[in-house]
Amino acid sequence: MAIGTLTGTQSDRRSEKAKDEERVILYVDESACYLLPLVAHTWAPCGQTPVLVEQAGRTHLSLIAAIAPNGRIYVAGQDQAFTGEDIVWFLSQLCGRYRKRNLLIIWDGAAIHRSEAVKQFLRERPGRIHLERLPAYSRATVARN
Repeated sequence: MAIGTLTGTQSDRRSEKAKDEERVILYVDESACYLLPLVAHTWAPCGQTPVLVEQAGRTHLSLIAAIAPNGRIYVAGQDQAFTGEDIVWFLSQLCGRYRKRNLLIIWDGAAIHRSEAVKQFLRERPGRIHLERLPAYSRATVARN
């Protein structure tokens, strides 16, 4: 299992390494869309307080996507938070898509990426997937206007 941290100056070097090793580069990330109610305005006749009923809850849509430099996008979604097993399923789908190629996965440092399920998946496929972790957010790395 190979895991590194990707910085701006390393990007070109990583691309060259992937090219030399004939790896497919895939950028992977997850996101959640919470279905919370919007603020609304209403009216009612004088003296009658309006009652707005909302369907608030923790309902959300979780999405995971991988994008390749050539523009190909792979997306999966579900109505609950991702688990380590879900990340493994997505990685296995990517491996299935690129059966004859090794992968270079570039993603953030989310705890779910370090789950035991993901570690086990990588141990079972030595050399098949190389992981590069994006650096943590830093004000120094953000361009200023």
